[in-house]
Amino acid sequence: MVRVFICASKEYRMKKVAEMYGDSPEEARRSIARSGAARAAYYKTVSGRLWGDLHGYELCIDAAMGEGAAGLICDYMDRTGRRLFGSASELSP
Repeated sequence: MVRVFICASKEYRMKKVAEMYGDSPEEARRSIARSGAARAAYYKTVSGRLWGDLHGYELCIDAAMGEGAAGLICDYMDRTGRRLFGSASELSP
């Protein structure tokens, strides 16, 4: 298993939200803040960790890479001898 954190700048996220939902810049900012707070609360509940703490991850990838991110993850897995799909027992924390 490889733990990957996909991150993006606030500007990139606002642009993507505006494109996907037709939000104004202010609406996009509010949507990102709301979903970020919900994501952080959920992650804290299920993991006991703080959202955005990169210490629990092996890779941190900028979402602005687009589809190139998938290739980077696969390349990392190949180089470290990891399988793309493992057993269900490998997925538990």
